[in-house]
Amino acid sequence: LLRLFHGAYEVGNRNIGPKGRMRAATLACGPGAVASHRSAGFLHGFLDRAPVVVDVIAHGQRGRWIDGLRAHQVRRPNPSEVESVDGIPCTTPARTIVDLAGVVSTRTLRSAFERAAAKKILDIVAIEAAVRPGIRGVKALRKLIDQWRKAAPLARTRGGSCLGGLL
Repeated sequence: LLRLFHGAYEVGNRNIGPKGRMRAATLACGPGAVASHRSAGFLHGFLDRAPVVVDVIAHGQRGRWIDGLRAHQVRRPNPSEVESVDGIPCTTPARTIVDLAGVVSTRTLRSAFERAAAKKILDIVAIEAAVRPGIRGVKALRKLIDQWRKAAPLARTRGGSCLGGLL
């Protein structure tokens, strides 16, 4: 057994890759823990590289003192803001973009937004629902949403219908 995190072990090979580390991190943090922020951004394909330190949202204080993890003290995701990507529990694309707004540059946030649109998983209505007053990066995120909404009437789907809240 090879220890990955306190309470999470790998059988055999230590080179499990970033997705294996993210799965182990959520297991180490207990039931209800999800990959979030940069880690979820990587899982959804919004970021090119996985973070060295795995970002998680866990219940209470779980994960706060585990080396290799960054347990964020943010509002826990609603059940509608959680999904599984490759067997790893993580925040949905909309919640991930909201969380990213507080930890990445405006340029990286815009890139994540554009990648979500290209993958056809950008849901502005869900992003707005996930935004709460007082979170870091909300000003930059609202500005980006406003810019995107101004451009949305010009965008068309393949069938020619106008895009609304879901791009």
